[in-house]
Amino acid sequence: MAVKKAATEKFEFKPTTLQLDALKELGNMGAGNAATSLSQMLDRKIVLTTPNIDIVPLADIPALVGGPEELVSGVFLHLFGEIPGSVILIFKREDGMALIDMMLGRKDGTTKTLTDQDLSAFLETGNILSGAYLTARGNFFETKFTPSVPNIILNLAGVLVDFVIMGSKEKVTHAIVIGTEFQVEGKKVRGEFILLLGVKSLQKLMKKLEGKVS
Repeated sequence: MAVKKAATEKFEFKPTTLQLDALKELGNMGAGNAATSLSQMLDRKIVLTTPNIDIVPLADIPALVGGPEELVSGVFLHLFGEIPGSVILIFKREDGMALIDMMLGRKDGTTKTLTDQDLSAFLETGNILSGAYLTARGNFFETKFTPSVPNIILNLAGVLVDFVIMGSKEKVTHAIVIGTEFQVEGKKVRGEFILLLGVKSLQKLMKKLEGKVS
């Protein structure tokens, strides 16, 4: 089956500074929730920060993780409800490996290939982080949603987004991207939390956002 190409034409979206400030607040809320959950799970101090947040065309997403030929690892799930969409937590492959080392308390550079234990740790971390951000989103926008079971994807950055949005009922042109930095005992790992929404869903979410910044 041919992979459906992401459509990016004929829809321009430029968020205002106030909207981005509100989204930054949302990102910080999600990061705080996730840091608390991960710290409790691992009994270690985990610090998460959101150094940047933006709304970008789908075509720009591969560049965030090194380009379309970059091998990436990610956790994705779909959302159903008032504002449906999809979520991806994506890392460059080496960052994904480093995150597994962090989560399992291993020496840097230990993880070279992914065992069942590694995949389980990666999926659990992605599930906790996604859940924390989505809970913050639901509370912030006062919307209800139902998430699907999370899955792991290992692929080239250039095909990952197309794979996730394949079968979407809405045309997806843009994504909300929250840069996410993990810090454990002075070590840092960078990932991208990506919320993919159809044109109508993105417009609906932005309309709700206007009520938060007005």
